[in-house]
Amino acid sequence: MRKVFLIFITLLLINKVSAQSETKIGLKFGVHYSGFTDGGEIVLADSFGFHAGFISEILLSDKFALQPELLFSQRKGQDGTKIGDQRKFYFVSERNYIDLPLNLKYLISDKFHVEIGPQFSFLLSDKNTITPSSSDSNPDSELIINGFDFSANLGVSFNPSEKIIIQLRLNHGFSKVVETFDSKNSMISLGLGYFIF
Repeated sequence: MRKVFLIFITLLLINKVSAQSETKIGLKFGVHYSGFTDGGEIVLADSFGFHAGFISEILLSDKFALQPELLFSQRKGQDGTKIGDQRKFYFVSERNYIDLPLNLKYLISDKFHVEIGPQFSFLLSDKNTITPSSSDSNPDSELIINGFDFSANLGVSFNPSEKIIIQLRLNHGFSKVVETFDSKNSMISLGLGYFIF
């Protein structure tokens, strides 16, 4: 956990030292709709969660900026066997992460931006509920949740003022959430940030 905070603080300090960089730091809160992708097929659980934490924007040039964030994120997903055209879920996983997005922003104008970049997520806690739904599911099987998740973000942002930012973002995971299934995190999020200084 300390490594996550050190990475975030180091990024801020490096850019603060540079006299040519303009850095803004603030708070962020948002909601998201999350679930799993399974073998390339999008399987979204009926689950809303929230994220909250710190946001920073580091101006690199007139057209580009770097936006590191440090967020607590609550997610939920489900997976299971598929028989014919019907998917029968047999486990639900509720997970809490510390997310470290590191997005590169292209500044279309003063108010509208597009962003893309990697996200590194560290598992804080998880709660799994297994519900057998077919003869090939094993209720006694132990779900091994990965402690690290690597994903990518693609989004747009709108700045109604210098201190406020509104973000719409898609997130797609590349790491298996559960060792025994080909399940990856997927998330659509809407966030509101306020730059304190």
